[in-house]
Amino acid sequence: MSNAESLYRLQLLDNDLESAQKRLVEIESLLKGTPALAHARSELAKAEQAQREAQISLKSAELDAEGLDEKIGGEEQRLYTGQVRAPKEMLDIQNELAGLKKRRSGLDDMVLAAMERVEQARADELACRQTLTHAERNFSDDNVHLRRERESVIQAAQGQIEQRKALVASLPKEALTVYTAVRTKKANHIAVALIKAGACSQCGQLASSQVTQQARTGQTLAICSNCGRILYA
Repeated sequence: MSNAESLYRLQLLDNDLESAQKRLVEIESLLKGTPALAHARSELAKAEQAQREAQISLKSAELDAEGLDEKIGGEEQRLYTGQVRAPKEMLDIQNELAGLKKRRSGLDDMVLAAMERVEQARADELACRQTLTHAERNFSDDNVHLRRERESVIQAAQGQIEQRKALVASLPKEALTVYTAVRTKKANHIAVALIKAGACSQCGQLASSQVTQQARTGQTLAICSNCGRILYA
């Protein structure tokens, strides 16, 4: 096996290990809670707050109505029990009663509207609670699969690490140094490029027949003259 082939195999292992690490990070994040679960919890909190506010609004309207009822009752008692005899004062009380009863009628509408908001808020909260229960159930089911996947990914990675150790031990230090330097510099971490149709698969630079032969069989590394990657045919 040429050094270029060994480095290419090393790159495949390194790519797989990077993918495994990325997936393990994703799994750990998902095990803490999914976006769907977080959204369901947030919506339930909003629904609970909306119901509290609706209850407060209803209670306030009911208290206002009770206060007006007491005031209307007091004025009617003064008017109809003979406590007030002066015609002007009686007229003033009648006018005030008319205004109070008009306000009371408006409060009836407010109480009714507040009661409807409370009922709607309760229905919304129930729907949000059911959605959260469903999301929690899904999250629990997903956790089982995610934990199994995590174990599978870890086991596969451990095998790949052992393969990597063996490959590294078989390679010259100079070849590893070049591989590591190129891989570190490249944004896509591709240090070894295949020669396809006579050209570097990463940048498209044509390779001479001598470079292609070297990339196929030589122990000396063939380097792309354009992108600086190690070539393997």
